[in-house]
Parts: sequence; C-alpha cells; structure tokens
Amino acid sequence: AALLTAYGVSAALYARKRTGVGQRVETALLNASMAVQSGNFIFYEGRPDMENGAPDLWGSSAIYRIYPTADSSLFLAVVEPTHWSRLAEVLQDSDLTRCYNFAQAQHEPVEGSLGQALTAMFAKKTTAEWLTQLDAASVPAAPIFALPPLFSDEHIAANDLIATHTHPQWGEVRQTGILTKFSRT
Repeated sequence: AALLTAYGVSAALYARKRTGVGQRVETALLNASMAVQSGNFIFYEGRPDMENGAPDLWGSSAIYRIYPTADSSLFLAVVEPTHWSRLAEVLQDSDLTRCYNFAQAQHEPVEGSLGQALTAMFAKKTTAEWLTQLDAASVPAAPIFALPPLFSDEHIAANDLIATHTHPQWGEVRQTGILTKFSRT
C-alpha cells in the first residue's frame, strides 16, 4: 500500500507543479493488492491459465499455505504454537500434535506428509464451514477468492479497478484500471 500511495503522491505533486493546483489522492488496500498482482490481472484471447497456481505457489510450509476445500479454497496461517494446538482441536485429530510439534510442522514441506494429511481433511467441508470453526478457535485463516468473481465484484466495478483496452496484437485485453484515484487528473 505504501508504494502505491507514494506513487500517487508523487504523481499529484508533479501535476501540481505543472498546473499550480493541488488535488486529493486516494487508494485502498484492495488497490495495492491488485497492483502487486497486476501481472496476473491481464486477460486476452489465448492467455495461459495462471490463476489456479501450482503446489509451489500454495505457501511456504504445510501450516502456512492454501488448502482446497469441498467448494473452493482457504489460506491457513498457523504461526504460533497456540494456533497449532487449536488446529488439532478443530480437526479433532490429536495425532497431528503427537506426530508433529509446532517447530516440526513449521518446517514440514507444502506437499509433505503433513500437507497431504491436511489436504485430505480440508477437502471434507466447505470453506465457510472451516472458516467458522477456525475463527471460533482463533486459528488464522482466510478464504481464497478466484479471479473470475473478483472481476464481477460490485466494489471493483464501482471503483473502476478493471479496464478494457484494445491491443493491436491481442485484441480486447482486460487488466487493472488506474489503482490510484486523483480528484483532478
């Protein structure tokens, strides 16, 4: 967010120097998130499927990664020993904490045996069901939203965060809009 804000302020100062008139600069965390991922937000005919990722993009360990659920996916962020013990309670699987202590679980690879066990468990319920249980137990987790719903989101549309352009080679291209808003330019 800081980089996008710095860009916005710099651009507004440049405009003020040229015009002598200041303006309001506005951005949001969503805009910053889109800016960081802007390369993934370019769509054109024949574009390869990049949004579904691969295991190497799912996370950094078995307890800090994306897991598919019965209907979509969630991101699990077990970063403290208490999260680890609470996760075992939610999953009703004390074998997890017997087989792995928190330090071991932190270093367990994304696709290792712990990751495979958690994958099987998370696949049994929907993301909403898991998030309700994990939230009640204070285990950090968040839903993963696929890109297509993002592009039809009312908030995204209302803030012009997606733009469509015509490219001479690729035809119609959808991509991020202007992610910093200016009151004058």
